[in-house]
Amino acid sequence: MKKLFDVIGLPLLFAVSQFFLTIIATIIFLLTSNQTNLETWIGTEDYINSLARFFSNYSVIIVIVSFLIFFPIFYRKYHRERKEEKKYISIFNYLFLIVLGISFSLLYNAILGSLNSIFPVTNSFDGTRNLFSIMISTVLLGPILEEYLFRGIVYHRLKKYYPVMKSLLLTGLLFALSHTDILGILYAFIFNFILIFVYEKYHLKGSILVHMSANLASLLFTIFIYENFWLTELTLIISSLLLIGSYLGIKQ
Repeated sequence: MKKLFDVIGLPLLFAVSQFFLTIIATIIFLLTSNQTNLETWIGTEDYINSLARFFSNYSVIIVIVSFLIFFPIFYRKYHRERKEEKKYISIFNYLFLIVLGISFSLLYNAILGSLNSIFPVTNSFDGTRNLFSIMISTVLLGPILEEYLFRGIVYHRLKKYYPVMKSLLLTGLLFALSHTDILGILYAFIFNFILIFVYEKYHLKGSILVHMSANLASLLFTIFIYENFWLTELTLIISSLLLIGSYLGIKQ
């Protein structure tokens, strides 16, 4: 039991905190709404759309609050448990890391885009979310929190109890379950293999950079590429080659 709590304690605490922050934000939304009869309004299509717009506009505040609360905790836990030696990363290494994150994300999204042209597999490209919120939460702050938590703390603790491969798979499972939709879960589980490969070689600095690059690429794909079939297919080919090249460049 102690082993289990040591591994999942912080992810569970983080997940519960996100739930309560969402509840608090929903309460604020209801208190600031102009509806006179909330009982009949709640649950209607107008309520659902209004709540979605509210979270789209103000979700960045939730993310910033979460970051301010948990980043100091994750940072102290990680650096207290692991004395990380200085790892030199050259300009070429940085370039390979960025390309690795971008190419993986583009390849995954291009595959989904290609499948979507045949039969609908996702509606995650609707463009309804606030762009500024996505940049702050998904591209900047989110990767930092997730890398410190999952690669820096969870994976590091798992390796105290299990072999590397089992630790890698369990980390991937926990990381995947922190996402909400099935495609996001699949993406996170696969992405974890790349992130741990980079983490083992370049520590958190490298995995954070790859994570940020991938999330930025996913956002840019959604905006500029997704609805163009031929551009999606071209992205599929180019990203495959770049993924192989960047992996080989980092592995050397």
